[in-house]
Amino acid sequence: MLSGDMWERVRLFRTYQTKVVPGLRPRESFDITGCDLVTIELLSGFLSLTHPDEIPSYITAWKQLFSIAAHGRAARTLIKDPLDTLDDSDGYR
Repeated sequence: MLSGDMWERVRLFRTYQTKVVPGLRPRESFDITGCDLVTIELLSGFLSLTHPDEIPSYITAWKQLFSIAAHGRAARTLIKDPLDTLDDSDGYR
């Protein structure tokens, strides 16, 4: 069970996550290996896609996510700002 402090951390994370990818976020994580394999991480395991008709959808999704992702200094700021809100005495820094 999460303590009140941990719930606050989850709330902060969700707030920043929403700002990072407004309205678009993947439902599951996935890895693209070459042009012939997509591995999807589900809650209960992994799914490997190898059918040529299925892979382009994930390549398109990756390109869309990459195009709106923060890179370089902007990405560091998105990671650093929430960390700066944490209390140094909690042992998480």
